[in-house]
Amino acid sequence: MTTRRPLRDLYLELNERFWGGRLPRPLRVNEWLDIAIVDLPRFVTVRRVAIREGMRGPGPHHATGRFIHSRTAWPARIVVLSWRLIGTEQERRTLIHEMVHAELWFAGVREKDHGPRFVAALESLAAYGEEWVLEAVERYRVGKEDAR
Repeated sequence: MTTRRPLRDLYLELNERFWGGRLPRPLRVNEWLDIAIVDLPRFVTVRRVAIREGMRGPGPHHATGRFIHSRTAWPARIVVLSWRLIGTEQERRTLIHEMVHAELWFAGVREKDHGPRFVAALESLAAYGEEWVLEAVERYRVGKEDAR
């Protein structure tokens, strides 16, 4: 049976590479029990799922991940479809996409879905060699929400 490293570890690696470790620290399973409730909005959980828990995209498209901000859930959550369903590279890209949503949310940016600030933040990752974001950005600019 093939196993992958925990998604939390990938989150930590990407957080350091692209955001200099500025995004919230991901909590381990059950770690939230040891954190004061007033501090929970400053954290995030990261997990894989094997089913599309409410991850419906526009039209016939299905999303491969979801960021659930801390106004809705404490702590905030990033949920990504398992690599077994979408492949390891798509899992990585989806996590990065959702981390951009997290970056904006924790910076106080409240814009719906994939607005101009999201597009700019995603596009900035091309400077780190993430060329795939350019195609995604173009889709968002022309109004196609299926860029994940």
